[in-house]
Amino acid sequence: MKKSVKCIIAGGIIAIAGAGLFATTLAYGATGYSSRFLTIGFDRDDREFEIGFHDDDYDDWYHRDNAESSYINWDFSQYASSETRPNVESSASVPDDNVASSAPANPSDLSAADIQSLLIDVNSAAVSVRIGTSFDIESRGVSDLSWSHDQSNGTVRIDSDEKVERFDDDSRWVRITIPRDAVLTSFGAQIERGELDLHNLSVQDLAAYLGSGDIDIEYADVVNAALETGTGDIGFENGTADNLSMIIGAGEGDLETSTVGSLSAMIGAGDFDGSGTLQNFSVITGVGDIEMSVNGSASDYYVALETGLGTIQTPSGTSRGSTTLGSEGAVYTGTVQTGTGAIEFRFR
Repeated sequence: MKKSVKCIIAGGIIAIAGAGLFATTLAYGATGYSSRFLTIGFDRDDREFEIGFHDDDYDDWYHRDNAESSYINWDFSQYASSETRPNVESSASVPDDNVASSAPANPSDLSAADIQSLLIDVNSAAVSVRIGTSFDIESRGVSDLSWSHDQSNGTVRIDSDEKVERFDDDSRWVRITIPRDAVLTSFGAQIERGELDLHNLSVQDLAAYLGSGDIDIEYADVVNAALETGTGDIGFENGTADNLSMIIGAGEGDLETSTVGSLSAMIGAGDFDGSGTLQNFSVITGVGDIEMSVNGSASDYYVALETGLGTIQTPSGTSRGSTTLGSEGAVYTGTVQTGTGAIEFRFR
């Protein structure tokens, strides 16, 4: 990495809702002779996330295709496409005993064995999912809310297309209760504006996308989790996941007291705070600080840390630029990078 005495920072964030594109570009470490740049781009349509660390001649690129990454492989389009959305008129709104996808008269008529997958497609609402004694759906202010149940595969779909000028979580909400003994194989949620709160959820595959809003997950037990928000925060607290992916355009990422086998966190503008038992991890922010407290010792890990503008604080001391912890032959590996921000990393 080239050293510089004087630094100039230029940053910008572009959010284009129609194209589904988020990008941020930073220039840092600029002198009269050389510059170093960080570029971040994410295309939701192509499921591609690209990060570039390069000098003014644009060498030394780092590139990752999120859809083909080794730690998680998912495509949220299967939940969001119009072909797979509930047919409100033919199924949910008009129950029919002769149609497999019709919903029962009451949600409570479904047993735990009837529910294997839960898909939510709501335009504007605060959505919460809890564990209880029976399946239930409550709502306020969402006039077109409908639901359906596919008896052939145990999929429950909850849908609302209603748009509002102003979102208020007190006046527009959907509360879903899942039977305690239900075994979910998949959970998918797409919310354009709102919030998503999940508590005590046990599921194999979890995918959630919010155009604008926070995702808060507590006490979850999942195998694969892919979480994304354009503007908002993502929190994963007191949970377990084999594979966890967080993508945040502008907002904060919080991983608290959790056990994760493989973590990927990518933030355009915002801080990341992580603690718990992490095996392999990659945490990258464009603009923001990173603070991590990992269970274990330096002998268990090989961690590479880098910041374009800021300090790096580790058990070995304070430094700038880049540094490493542990040895390359360690069982677990980690990468921590920020374009402009401070890094604090410690073992406990």
